[in-house]
Amino acid sequence: MRLFYRLHGQWRVHAMSGVRLGIDYAAVAPTATLMGIGMTPALFDDIAIMERAALAVFAAA
Repeated sequence: MRLFYRLHGQWRVHAMSGVRLGIDYAAVAPTATLMGIGMTPALFDDIAIMERAALAVFAAA
């Protein structure tokens, strides 16, 4: 959860509409490293699950 929160500034946003499209996955591993978190396939999957849930909330707003 800490890693997902820390990625709050790494969302890709549609230039014209401002709609969030998803997390910039290129930023996930470096952010985890800077936080001292070991990147694993399971953690990467967890980030993707939280991303999908957040996108659903954004779409409903």
